Amino acid sequence: MISIIIPLFNKEAYITDTINSVLCQSCNDFELIIVNDGSTDNSFEIVKGIQSDKINLYTKENGGPASARNYGVREANGDWIMILDADDSLEPDALKVFHHLINKEPVCNFFCCNHYIQYNGNKQLYSDKYTEGFIRNNFFSWCIGEFMPVAGSCIIKKELLQKYPFREELRRYEDAESLFNIMRDERIYRSPIPTMTYNRDHSCASHARKNIEEDFIGHLSLKGKGLWERYAIWQLYQQGRRLYPNTIDQLYNKKDFEGIGFRLCYYIEDRLTKHDIALRTILRIEIKRLLNYIFK
Repeated sequence: MISIIIPLFNKEAYITDTINSVLCQSCNDFELIIVNDGSTDNSFEIVKGIQSDKINLYTKENGGPASARNYGVREANGDWIMILDADDSLEPDALKVFHHLINKEPVCNFFCCNHYIQYNGNKQLYSDKYTEGFIRNNFFSWCIGEFMPVAGSCIIKKELLQKYPFREELRRYEDAESLFNIMRDERIYRSPIPTMTYNRDHSCASHARKNIEEDFIGHLSLKGKGLWERYAIWQLYQQGRRLYPNTIDQLYNKKDFEGIGFRLCYYIEDRLTKHDIALRTILRIEIKRLLNYIFK
């Protein structure tokens, strides 16, 4: 069984549509756990008014999305966990797709599917680079857009989320540390079939926190990481330079991160062939960035 966990905080305008997208699934083998994280609007009352024996509604004091996710994992009865944000929606056959993948690859602990992005009223496929099968290098695929495990597009074995719980002091990118830990250890199976719609019109992920300590960007570490994970962390660091220009240099040594680009260029150049289109694209971007950095 798949346990679908929805952390809920002040989403009265969207939560009904999100719940309906779950209850209308073509596959019925699931439970829906909704964790009301101290909402101050009518979100809790709206959910209480929806009659379904699939819904398990819990309420707690506000502790942030990571806290609500961990709460849901503890209450889950299923072997598989899907996290779904309260303003996103599942495609009608999403759970049917995941059950097919589970039966196809029974030894896998992490499945990730494609997804749609809705922005300014337009809905489009996230990536046409998704192919069916196990990902060869999780962080490399992350860096070039061939893999992006947003909530609702993946299912993870419960035991993995118990081993790597979400970091509760984080309010932005609260899932990143847990995902990076899992990506470092697990083989991930990818499917090009989209299973959900990520609603960027209502996303808070593009906004900085007042305190960088509430953002995963405030807790980056390169120690002991492989090349492509370091590059993924470097991408977050660059985002941090835009969002927290007055704080980021107090946390990190700029030279530690700038050196990643040089090492990456040497790595790619050493392995470059005419068929490595994705690698050549990264190399061009990095060379341009490094030249700008050197001659600025």
